[in-house]
Amino acid sequence: MGCDSGVATGSRAGALVTVSSVGVDELRSFAGSLFDEHAAELEPHMGKPQPNWHGYYQLEERGMLLALGAWGRIPPPSEDYRAEDLLGYAVGFMISDLHYNVNLCQHDVLYVRPSARKAGVGRLLMDEFEQCAMMHGADHILMHAKPETALEALLPRRGYRREEVIYRKELVCQQP
Repeated sequence: MGCDSGVATGSRAGALVTVSSVGVDELRSFAGSLFDEHAAELEPHMGKPQPNWHGYYQLEERGMLLALGAWGRIPPPSEDYRAEDLLGYAVGFMISDLHYNVNLCQHDVLYVRPSARKAGVGRLLMDEFEQCAMMHGADHILMHAKPETALEALLPRRGYRREEVIYRKELVCQQP
């Protein structure tokens, strides 16, 4: 699902950042190493990410996927810097609330490369994510954050309120 608002740009701390909608093909070709960084930092217990690309394509085909990429240059460029590197991404999907007559945008992932975090990349991604969700009919956005992260601290300052806590349990089949 593309966002009709176009491209958001911002400049802070000498960085020039562009946030735009991305399709699954583009996300797939640029986000691989960033997915690995994301998992290593926030979910090391889960191992190497194995994105369900088929699921992403299904959401995209149904017009339910909202995916954004942040591109730009963060000074000073590192020696391995390439202009096409992705600095961050935000992905979510549109759903109807099964209990109330409202449309929801369910945030799935938001990640910004550590070297880009002081350059306003996260703020631009969240601003554009919220705009895109509204443009696609969302009445509310549901965000989740890992405990004791910068995102958890940021959400209340952006007007989000805590409603639920999510717990995860691995289910292992017990052999008799």
